[in-house]
Amino acid sequence: MTLESVALVLPPTVQAPAPGVLQWTGVPGQTYTVEASDDLQNWSMLASVTSATDQFGYTNAPAGATRFFCVTYP
Repeated sequence: MTLESVALVLPPTVQAPAPGVLQWTGVPGQTYTVEASDDLQNWSMLASVTSATDQFGYTNAPAGATRFFCVTYP
């Protein structure tokens, strides 16, 4: 087996420019999972997001209470 190239992939850095809006830079074509929690213990999947570019985003109508978000990928 010959290794010809290696790509270093950094974890996404998620930004929240407005309530309920998440934006991050990622790997084009990669599918990311957006999860949410009200207590940091119980998480639920909100969406799977794929983009043809390195810019990703997800918009969720903000609930009244504090909510935590997590973006993951395999």
